Amino acid sequence: MIILIPAYEPDQQLPALVRSIRDAEPWATVVVVDDGSGPAYRDVFDGVRALGCHLIGYTRNRGKGFALKTGFWLHRGPPARPGRGLRRQRRPAHHRGHPSRGGRGQE
Repeated sequence: MIILIPAYEPDQQLPALVRSIRDAEPWATVVVVDDGSGPAYRDVFDGVRALGCHLIGYTRNRGKGFALKTGFWLHRGPPARPGRGLRRQRRPAHHRGHPSRGGRGQE
């Protein structure tokens, strides 16, 4: 199980949260994404890293959605793109509606 925590300018409750997660789910992978909090919060994130979390960060705030996508991408791989790794299912000829292909066509 992966537990993903986006964090922007966290207080000391973040390490406490991580400790409680570790107590409840010791085998879970905990990923914390620093959403551009800045150097003033380095101690909080160092404390989280010392608790065994994976820490991801970037320099400017990009929002919770971006933080979540970053965490998912780094731990699950990039999202599938249309046309890459996916197959498009073609409908059988009799479902396409053209009489020359076995469909009903116009009546």
